[in-house]
Amino acid sequence: MSNPTGLDKRKFARLDTALDVAVNIESAGGTMTGLPEKLHATCRNLSLHGLCLETSCLANGAVRLLAGRPGEREYTLSLEIIMQPQDPPLQVSGEVCWYNVDHAALNFIYQVGVEFSELTPQARTALKGFIKAHSQSRSIFQAIRDFFSGN
Repeated sequence: MSNPTGLDKRKFARLDTALDVAVNIESAGGTMTGLPEKLHATCRNLSLHGLCLETSCLANGAVRLLAGRPGEREYTLSLEIIMQPQDPPLQVSGEVCWYNVDHAALNFIYQVGVEFSELTPQARTALKGFIKAHSQSRSIFQAIRDFFSGN
């Protein structure tokens, strides 16, 4: 989705990051989307209120994920976000609020905006800590040191 003003209209700042996410598509009424029930995606950015996923596993059925009014979608997503490889994945639920196709990518990449609908206090604390730890600005010397040390 392009923004002609160049201004970010989001209410909440997002952290640009690349995290592995396992996605389960769940239906309130048992109806099928025509999409895989489980798929792998990459988190492009995240905040305390949602994230942007990228995947090549969606097709025309992706628009069905927007069926229903916001807050009452027919389909919800159960997400397992791997924030640190040594830790158990962060488990959250959400609903799709938008999707787009990145035609500039070599293979079509589907971008899916997800708003969290269920976030436990423990999940919120873990997410807040992760965002804070990874969004602190680094000096040029820290970046160079991290580059050469493999971090």
